[in-house]
Amino acid sequence: MPEYPIEADVKQENAAELGHIINQITMTDSDRRLLSEFLKRDEKESASAYNFKLKKFKEHLETIPNSEEFVKALKAVPLMYDESDTWQRYYPIEMTPKSHLIHAAYRRIPPKFMLSFRDSDPFHGKEMPYIFYRTISVLGFVDDKVEELTKLYYIIKPFGYDFPDSVESDGMIFRLLELYNPQYVCLTKRYSKYKGLPKPIMVNGKPEAPMSNQEYTLQYKKYLRNIVAQVE
Repeated sequence: MPEYPIEADVKQENAAELGHIINQITMTDSDRRLLSEFLKRDEKESASAYNFKLKKFKEHLETIPNSEEFVKALKAVPLMYDESDTWQRYYPIEMTPKSHLIHAAYRRIPPKFMLSFRDSDPFHGKEMPYIFYRTISVLGFVDDKVEELTKLYYIIKPFGYDFPDSVESDGMIFRLLELYNPQYVCLTKRYSKYKGLPKPIMVNGKPEAPMSNQEYTLQYKKYLRNIVAQVE
């Protein structure tokens, strides 16, 4: 069992590191205000909330010239995560429970010989590759046929699955468009105050906009690369 540093120690180390930054690199008044805001102590702040705040601050810090070494030195608070804990949407992506089903959207790319949408599509009506999710209508019809090029096809797998960038079958090629976790997106009802948009993520009582599907896809791919690097 590894020994985790006390949470306050990590925050203090970061504060000490950032205390040197004002004298060593040029910062604007806006930069200084953000730094001061970040360094405000909050005894009720959870480790996950602090790490989320740190991630956002580091993103800003990276835009300041000559800040690279300071960014590298900042540490996240180690999290003692238990699968029995209630998952929060602001948790880092690597803390997503394995039970969450990730949806990968694919689109069929035009065959090379199809110069326009008017050309005959020989794959239309063929059976879709078995890897894609098949829906069943209220009348009991199974959606298992290849349709027009604008149609999206989905692979649904538990978190941690390495979704392929492309799927090839019987001469057809499907490209990955994006990944998303429905529980993370948390779409609201159309008649709610959020008008069907994703519900904001609340951190310490303040709303934060969730990642877009494109951002989530990049984070998910990065997470998988880190897992592979650790194994190697």
